[in-house]
Amino acid sequence: MRAVCEVVVRHQDGDFLLVERSFDKKWFPGDWDTGAGGKVEPGERPRDAAARELLEETGIRAQTLLPLYQHVSAADGCIFYGYLTCVDIPKDAVVLQERECIDYRWVSAQAFAHFVRFELTGDKPRRLIGALESRGIIEPARRNDDGITAF
Repeated sequence: MRAVCEVVVRHQDGDFLLVERSFDKKWFPGDWDTGAGGKVEPGERPRDAAARELLEETGIRAQTLLPLYQHVSAADGCIFYGYLTCVDIPKDAVVLQERECIDYRWVSAQAFAHFVRFELTGDKPRRLIGALESRGIIEPARRNDDGITAF
């Protein structure tokens, strides 16, 4: 199985970073994603790979990386290692890696939670939402009496 790291970036003001993947990417071209990530190189620790990928793709140097999840996907043949980093940087200091990401935006915690639940593609929402809710990083979704999800 190959190892993959994923990093969610939260600003000190509570906003989260979203990045738009390049249209040249093999997987999910042009889709918005919840941060940086990529494969763990042979001999590299997942945490080190996460810090490296974050720096390469966004120019952000992680001071800390909080482990969020470790998920084995037999269907993908991958072990996913998820991390959260909190940053105190100017929001316009993000430097996107050419051919990886083409745009970025900072969104509120509520908008981020909505994106993860309803717009994020692939298997990632299942890995991410429970980890973020259980740590109190985002509010759990609630259903009202009419069965409508509220945040």
